[in-house]
Amino acid sequence: MFGEGQSFESYPEDPIKEEIRNYWDNPETARAFVELEQNEKHQQVSEAVDDILMYGLEKKEEPIQAANLGAGAHIDRYHQFFEKLEENPQSQLDWVDSSPYMLELAQEYLLKDQYSERGKVVELIEMDMLDYLDNRPDEALDVAIMQYTLDHVPDQSLDKLFNLLSKKLKQGGKMVATLTSVSPEIDSISTNARFLYKGEEFPEEETRILQEGESFGLKFFKESGNPESGYLEGGSTEKFYHSPERLEALAKEHGLDINIGDWKEQVPREKWQDNDVEQSVLILTKN
Repeated sequence: MFGEGQSFESYPEDPIKEEIRNYWDNPETARAFVELEQNEKHQQVSEAVDDILMYGLEKKEEPIQAANLGAGAHIDRYHQFFEKLEENPQSQLDWVDSSPYMLELAQEYLLKDQYSERGKVVELIEMDMLDYLDNRPDEALDVAIMQYTLDHVPDQSLDKLFNLLSKKLKQGGKMVATLTSVSPEIDSISTNARFLYKGEEFPEEETRILQEGESFGLKFFKESGNPESGYLEGGSTEKFYHSPERLEALAKEHGLDINIGDWKEQVPREKWQDNDVEQSVLILTKN
């Protein structure tokens, strides 16, 4: 299964697309980062996304066609969603990432007994997310997932992303994305990383205000929740701030319904009463 995505048509290198390619460009850094993500916050956010994905899909009997864009390695997440996919052998989740190292690590999870059944409904695809969507037939996807990846899309490419989603989602299909923040104000540190403003660190007791489309950096700690552990070698990246107003305008332009807010607002209370993580999400629906 690994590498089957190479059958997709390749597009010439695009400097804008290159900016959103996976920044883990060596296997040691990729493995260290995946281990860093084995923390409570990442697991809780994945559970929140899982609950949102399942809301409305519980009774769906037709095969589900889905894509995880910029998927990373954690194929050990989304337990409910995978159970739903496995109910119908015609269902498929394309696990799309431009980093071969992340996909190799995802494959390692599939070799574990507790996740081996997921290999029947997953295809690992090494490809830029925009190229992947470009190559999909129109109205092909029931669900798209963008956990921790929408913020990596530069402002110049955001319009193309929304345009492609409006074409590739089926009627009633949805895209679920987590957002670093809906506010332009950023703190100095988070669970796993220190934020950089204009390439520089700033004191922990201070914040910075981002402009529309402005980039900000992250340097990841060696240990989750421990700024004193130092930084993961090679573990830095760039993200972009997209305001709710900008996202809402793009959704309207491309005929998509949009909902932005805390994830708990998107599902019934019984789904989140045991998960108190705070996480902003964006949901696009094609109606």
